[in-house]
Amino acid sequence: MDDQKIQHVCNQQHNLHLIKDSEINITDQISCQLCKSSVKQSPYYVCDSCKYYIHKSCEELPKQIDHSFHPRHPLILTSRSVWCESCFKTPQKRLMFCCKECGFDMDIECALMSNSITTCLNEGQHYIQHSSHPHLLLLVDTTDTIYKDVNVRCFACQSTSDVSGVYYGCNRCKYFLHKHCIDQLPQKIQTSHQPNHNHLSLHMKRYNCKCNTCGYSTKPALYFECPQCDYQLCLECGMTRRAITYEDHPHILSFLEKNIQCDRCNVYDTCLK
Repeated sequence: MDDQKIQHVCNQQHNLHLIKDSEINITDQISCQLCKSSVKQSPYYVCDSCKYYIHKSCEELPKQIDHSFHPRHPLILTSRSVWCESCFKTPQKRLMFCCKECGFDMDIECALMSNSITTCLNEGQHYIQHSSHPHLLLLVDTTDTIYKDVNVRCFACQSTSDVSGVYYGCNRCKYFLHKHCIDQLPQKIQTSHQPNHNHLSLHMKRYNCKCNTCGYSTKPALYFECPQCDYQLCLECGMTRRAITYEDHPHILSFLEKNIQCDRCNVYDTCLK
């Protein structure tokens, strides 16, 4: 459809007119109403009566999205410039998708970045989807020139060395994990401390980092987080307080340290010896 025929309106509900590159002749510093950066070098929409200007690319962004990395609430397009929860950078444009209720922010590039599995398969790339990061993690070839000046460090163990030397990562966000660490860490756990919710998912947390069990609050760090509420466990508590379901018992079974006094195992008398 022709951009000229699409109806865009300003705050006063006036129709906007598209100004293309060849028509741009702005001498004053005029800013986009949404991202607050200059409209001088880009096609933009304008309402002459209101002196309302907005980039074509900004106006055509979705105003609200649902994102799997923050399933609790929709993310709203907002004029804002803070740390992105995905790439840890502050965007140049004052434009982000945000959940003000949770203090969750993603820049537009990270929020709208496609996780195209089809593209990866077509290019023969090995990839994984991991709960700790919103983008696909591709198998990293550390000899590739694109990683020449990149500090490839595993976020889970904070080490740059690994026996296998195998990493998966997102180059845009500079987020990498050892294959060994991926194999060792479950992406979801159950816990009897949160019986009303099925699973806690492994997430990278930059803000609001505090374990509900031990009070651990180092940030950024990996946490097991409930997708429905603010309950979260640090890695250590999550791994030691995991629970399982068992077909012969109706309730969740919790892991107990061996030094906790138990009379006997309900299946085998010798299990706890």
